[in-house]
Amino acid sequence: LNDQNHDVKLLNYLTLQRVANLAPGHVLQRIDRVCEPLKSQLIARPRGNAVKQEVEKLEELKKAVIRVVFGLKNKLPDVERNPQFLDLINVIKHNKDLEVLADDVLKESQRAVVYDTPMETA
Repeated sequence: LNDQNHDVKLLNYLTLQRVANLAPGHVLQRIDRVCEPLKSQLIARPRGNAVKQEVEKLEELKKAVIRVVFGLKNKLPDVERNPQFLDLINVIKHNKDLEVLADDVLKESQRAVVYDTPMETA
């Protein structure tokens, strides 16, 4: 989760979601190790001279982290007892930019659910 490469980070976040689906207990046992790198990604700021592409990549990573946080919250019912995870949720709730991204992620996930439902053929 601490890799500097954009693509590697995205793959790490996807992998974490998959592992949480397959082995939620193991992820819950190690949630402390997961929260800090996720939080540092959420609070990362673009450099002052960052070009538009760098800003978009950072936003994409933040959305991926928010997806992971929401996924962990849904798959691991006891995760909200963890203070570091609650801190992660609070970072999202108390930052306007992250709140907007979180709303976008929720809308995207709702749209995906609509498209994934099979059509009735009667």
